[in-house]
Amino acid sequence: MKIIGYHRAATPTEQDLLHEYGGCKSLAAAVIHKAISDLFKMHNGEVVGMNNASYKAGMAIDYMEAKNFLTMKSGAWSKTRKIWCAMADIDEKSLMGYVYRTMERFDDEG
Repeated sequence: MKIIGYHRAATPTEQDLLHEYGGCKSLAAAVIHKAISDLFKMHNGEVVGMNNASYKAGMAIDYMEAKNFLTMKSGAWSKTRKIWCAMADIDEKSLMGYVYRTMERFDDEG
């Protein structure tokens, strides 16, 4: 069954994705950086840009997705983080350590 030029196939493995998209190191690093930014904009109470209800709701969704992406220890979010970290050549355990330490610091300051 063809769908817009693509064929139905098994889910690609992490190695398949790394092989196909291995040259996207800066893109992968930008995705991780955006997740960190989304997490800490809300985590420390910072509000930027428009201050209306729908903007805040969008920020809350971004925050939850970033938090799941950066902190989940198993499941789809964890697997996704592993792939993005591998593509960006970022040590996943170091990233998670940084995120947890920063979250604790913001909690202590808040």
